[in-house]
Amino acid sequence: EVQDTLGNTLHTINHLEPSVYPNTAMVQLNGITNEILLKTTKTDTIQNNGMVFGLDLENDSSGIVFSAVGVNGAEAFEYVAARYFAEETQVINPQLFIISLGTNEAQRRPFDKELTEARLDSLVKQLRTYNPTVPIILTTPPDSYFHYKYYNTAVAAIHSMYVEYAKAHNIAVWDLYSVTGGYKSCYMWKHYGLMRRDGVHFTRGGYEFQGNLFYEALIKSYNSYVAHRFP
Repeated sequence: EVQDTLGNTLHTINHLEPSVYPNTAMVQLNGITNEILLKTTKTDTIQNNGMVFGLDLENDSSGIVFSAVGVNGAEAFEYVAARYFAEETQVINPQLFIISLGTNEAQRRPFDKELTEARLDSLVKQLRTYNPTVPIILTTPPDSYFHYKYYNTAVAAIHSMYVEYAKAHNIAVWDLYSVTGGYKSCYMWKHYGLMRRDGVHFTRGGYEFQGNLFYEALIKSYNSYVAHRFP
């Protein structure tokens, strides 16, 4: 049951309602709402908990909806293992997928290039199964340290593998690894306070800088496409 802060019922979600997608329900609110309260009701006597996979909040305004999913330490195979992940991406009617993985895979020892590529391939195939016409951008991971102080050669290996995989599977690449300086560039990012002490995660400024770089690359490509598509 969905309630407003005054306790008024806005919608009752019935898990038995027919839906195009698994485990989904759509609620149309009557007006602009700042807060809602979700209340669960047992469907049988043995039920002890409920699960919410996620909430997608939208309005009627025009513009871009950016939906992000990320878990610290997660790798490609964990998104594949999530039972409904790829299937439920259909719900938001995606126009573009951006896959940014590889940093966590590069921390594994021994690094297995073939296994890493196979796991990436499984994720791409799942997404394309449910969203066959949606384009994908694959970003290469930036340079990073291994165990705080060693330059991580596995990142370079993942970078090469991602670029080759993208070419073979008709996927666009944003080469963050090269843009940020390539092998051993993590030293400079850390030196200028854009990377945290662990040599893997970035500071807020570092992430914002990378976000701006990606935006500039994406909008430049889009404007180039528009200029040629509609001269």
